[in-house]
Formats: sequence, structure tokens, C-alpha cells
Amino acid sequence: MVRYLPIGEIGAYFALNFIFLCYSSYRVFSYGKAIYRENADFGFSEGWRIIGRPKDDMDYEWHNWKNFLIEHAFWYIIHLVFGQIVRILRQKPSPFCYAAISFIFIFTRYGFIMTIATLVSASVFYGLAKTSSKAVFWAGSSVYLVVLNLLKTDAFFDFLTMHTRLGEREIYEILIVFAWKLLKCISFGIDCIEDRHSGQSHADEFSLEAFLGYVFYFPTLHLGPIMIYSRYRKSLKTEFSELSTEKILFFLKDILLSIFWMIFLEGALHFFYVNNLQANEKIVSELDSWALYGFGYLLGQFFHIKYVIAYGIGMAFARMDGIDPPRKPKCISRIHLYSDMWKHFDHGLYEFLFRYIYCALCAKTSSVGRKFLASFLTFVFIFFWHGFYFYIFIWSLMNFLCLTVESFSRQLSKTPGYRQFVQTYFRETWEYRWNGALGTLLLIPAVISNFFFLASYDVGVIFVQRTFCSGFLHYLCVFGGVICIFFTSEFIKRHENALRDKNAEKMYITREIITK
Repeated sequence: MVRYLPIGEIGAYFALNFIFLCYSSYRVFSYGKAIYRENADFGFSEGWRIIGRPKDDMDYEWHNWKNFLIEHAFWYIIHLVFGQIVRILRQKPSPFCYAAISFIFIFTRYGFIMTIATLVSASVFYGLAKTSSKAVFWAGSSVYLVVLNLLKTDAFFDFLTMHTRLGEREIYEILIVFAWKLLKCISFGIDCIEDRHSGQSHADEFSLEAFLGYVFYFPTLHLGPIMIYSRYRKSLKTEFSELSTEKILFFLKDILLSIFWMIFLEGALHFFYVNNLQANEKIVSELDSWALYGFGYLLGQFFHIKYVIAYGIGMAFARMDGIDPPRKPKCISRIHLYSDMWKHFDHGLYEFLFRYIYCALCAKTSSVGRKFLASFLTFVFIFFWHGFYFYIFIWSLMNFLCLTVESFSRQLSKTPGYRQFVQTYFRETWEYRWNGALGTLLLIPAVISNFFFLASYDVGVIFVQRTFCSGFLHYLCVFGGVICIFFTSEFIKRHENALRDKNAEKMYITREIITK
């Protein structure tokens, strides 16, 4: 049994958490007719006849991703078939084959101008990686990032649609491709520069072929996730292994799981009109508190499922090609520490930020001030990469502040004075409760920060006002609900860690027996 709070108490937290989430979700469902009356002419489609309810079609991002996967499924099949055929013939991966498929797709989908722009920008990054220092490379990346943000403005967006003869949807897609490409180019470029300066040349692993195959790897070209270059680089050295039935079945399982979640999400949009709701601040402000917090919970869940689908497809193909992808996004309702949110929701992006920005600016032995600066600059990059929007700025700032407070609290909890205070006034179980209460105080604003990102600035302000400006009794009720989430999530985390340690111990014992 996991050493934590009494099992009866944990059971009560689980039960209350389940009741709170179910009832608050039901309250969101009950507002469906009011939401539909407000936006019946916009943002809804007829939906599935078998359900007999209109479907919320307000989420442009999901609408675009879903249609991209369905309409271009043939290109994923082409990548799979040709990639495996060339792999069998060459007895190793073929980065040029990966890149060629993407270039043909970009040309047929986005035209000659965008193909040239993609090639030229990639060539510049490759040249900088081979000849420049890290400072020059980062300067070039910063210029690219500024240009990318300018292209997102209405004036430049209209300019692109006019001169490229592409529709808004195609421009939206290619800008996403350019954004992912920047992260890949930085990952390859920094690794290449470090390899060059190390004196240990690995020319084959940093060749033009390897660069193009990594940057223009089709399964992650549009929907991600970001895989840092060291993950892709390992696949170049992996010996060829024939396709096994187990590997094929594992691939099909991953694809079918993504399809299941796609169907599940489409079905849920017939009942919970959260996307239309987030576009109507008037109705959001009129929601009762149960419905408001249920709306926030469902916003997060829908966002999570979208990324499970999008990232899951890319990860499945990566594994088939011998690449070890990052982990899938962890369900956000199981995360109670905001540092874990960054580690476990988008693990690939976390690896990129930690490896190329945070660790490049500080080390474990660095001063608190240097770590603070490294964290600050990491979130500056997050803000720039997501876009120069005020709601992104608020979201980034609140995330930075919450993570800073969490880090400071963690360091404080290790000091002798604090340990003596806890040992004097708390027994072990009461220390857990004390830590849970302190963690909940931080979790509440950390969660609310996401609503600026997931919905809008106005919706985020409504959550702030309702939570912190509605009286002490209201805040106490919110605190009581969130602390149930904290304790259940902490218990699950401890249980997972115990299982992982147990499995690691079994593997160690097995290796010892085999060695002897």
C-alpha cells in the first residue's frame, strides 16, 4: 500500500472529486439550450442523426486538425509504405525519402511560393548550424520568430492570401508548419554546433540528408509533437529490424486509439457546447458557480483529448520508423503540481525548453538568481513562440509566477528550520494535509491561468473575479473542491511511482540473476 493518507480518507476524496466533476459537467450540459439560442446561426452544425442534437463546431483549431487528418490520410499511408520499403531495401532509415514526401505534399498543397520559402528558410538554418556559433544561430532564430509573428497579423495574413492565392485555412496550416520547423531547426542546429565544438565529428548524423529528414518528417510536420533531434538521431544508428506482427499490432492499436478519441470528442461536442460558450462572455458571466467551474474542467479535458489525438498519430508513425517519441499528454485532471503540467502534458516541448533554453542558461549548482533568469527567459520564448497576443502574455506571466512560487516553496520545505517546524507541530499524516492545503492555494491560480489560454482574456477575468472576489465563503468552497483534486492526484502519482520503482527493482534482480 502507498504510504500516504488513510485509505478511507483517500476514498472520500475520490468520491467527492467524482461527484463534483460529474455534477458540474451536468450543469454545463443544462445550459445547452441557452447557448444554442444565442449562437444558433453560427458555430453549430446539424450533428449526427443518431444523437439528434446540434453539434458545437466553434473550435476552429479542432475543425482544422480533424479535416487535415481525414483529408490527408493518404499522405500518411504514402509515408508509411514508401518509408518501410526504402528501409527494407537500404537496411536503414531513409531521411531523404521522409523529406521528399513532405516536399511533394507542401508543393501540391501550398504551391510553389511556399515550397521555395520553406526550402530557403531551412537552408539558412542548416548553413548557420554548420558555420556559426550558438549566439549567431540564436540571433537568426530570433529574427525568424519575429517574422513568423508578423505573418500572423491581419495585415500580413491578408497579404499572404492575396499573393499566394491560398485560402485562410491553407495559410493557417503553413504557419503552423513554419512554427514547428523553427523548433526542429533550433534542436538540430544547437546539437550540430555542440558536436562540432566537441571535436568528435559525427558527420553522417549531422548531414544535409539527416537534417532534411528530421525537419520535414511528415507525420509531425503539421500536428507535432516536437521531438528533439537526439531522439531522431538515435534512429539513424539503429540497426534495421524486420517488421514483426507485434510491432504492426502496436501501431494499429495506437491509430485505432486516436480514432476512438476522435469519435468520442465529436460525440461529446453534441452535449457540451464549451467552444460556443467560451466565445460568449455574456453567458459565461451568467453561469452559476457549478456550471462555471464545470466549464473550466471541460475546457481542459477537450483540449487534452485534441492533443492526445494529434500527437498520438505522429507518435505512432514515429515508433514504426524506429524513432523513440516523447510521452503522450497526461490527463490534466491527474496533475496537481504545475511543474508536472509542463513536464507531462507536452513532454516534447518540455524537453526542448529544458534542454536548449533553461539548461543552457543555468545548472543545478547555479545561484537562485540565475535559475530565476533562466526560467524567465524560457517563458519569454514560450510567449514569443505562441504569438504576440495579450492573453498569451497573461497566461505566460501567470505560469511563470506560479512555477516560481512552487520552486521557491520546494526549496523552502528542504531548509532545516522548516523541517524542524513541521516535525514539531505535525505528525506525518498531518504534514501531508498541510502540504496539500499549501499546494491547493497555488493550484487554484495556476489552473485559472489556463483559462486565459484555452478561452480568452475576458473569460479568464471572469474566473478570476468569481474565484477571488465573491467572498470568503465562496473561495472556501472552491478550495474544498480543489483540495480533493490535489489529494487524489497526489495519491495516484505516489502509486505510479511505487509501481515504477517496483518494476525497476524486478528488472535489476532479473539482470543480476542472468549475469550470475
